[in-house]
Amino acid sequence: MKLYAYMATGKPVIVSDLGELTDVPALRQQQAAYFIPPDDPDALAAAIIASDTASNQEWIRHGQNGWQVDLLDLSGFTTASLQALREPLNPEAIQANRKRVETEADFETNMQAVEAAFIQMASKTAQSRIASATKIDAV
Repeated sequence: MKLYAYMATGKPVIVSDLGELTDVPALRQQQAAYFIPPDDPDALAAAIIASDTASNQEWIRHGQNGWQVDLLDLSGFTTASLQALREPLNPEAIQANRKRVETEADFETNMQAVEAAFIQMASKTAQSRIASATKIDAV
């Protein structure tokens, strides 16, 4: 259903050339979508568009390894999308993105870090509650 909401904005969408989306004739007839082949991750990697938030700024350098737009800037997103499709990232940038994700965005490694942070936070909370309870008992 989201696809139709996106289409209702009157702006083209970027979709995978796979599944039920390929069966929506209006997408192709009205040139309302740019289809990315499902077996071509580089085609999708060449069109990285992210909101201009602090966490994304750590990963994306506008115009170098992707494009950034203000979170609610629909016009800016459309412009960045069209630019990404007209001027895809160069192969070196795509490879650098892939390498960085492989080395810095490993799910298992990141989940271990999240778990360690959670345990540390929970431990501090537990210690604080024990200290508070001890003070109450002492009174």
